[in-house]
Amino acid sequence: MKPNTFYGHQARYVRAVAKFNAGDTGGATKLLDEIIGGKGADKVTVARARLVRARLLYEAKKNEEALAEYLQVKRTDITQAGGCSWSAPGPASGSAPTTTRWACSTR
Repeated sequence: MKPNTFYGHQARYVRAVAKFNAGDTGGATKLLDEIIGGKGADKVTVARARLVRARLLYEAKKNEEALAEYLQVKRTDITQAGGCSWSAPGPASGSAPTTTRWACSTR
């Protein structure tokens, strides 16, 4: 699969989300940056990548950078992305959840 094609970016996005969910924020960020700055990615994939990157920045307490990233996403791109959501695991033994997960349904 060629990296700078629609499917190449889709595959890169799936790997980035898997890395994010596994706690590898550095690896996820690198892949997300490749999607956002690369050629050949469709606007929905770029919007999804920006949302995940913004969440990573927010969780790193880089609120200004996170806000700037969120503001790059157009509302129409979000609605086309469809089915994206954050989830937090339920508290275990009364403790607050410490991790979040990101998931999007495919088109």
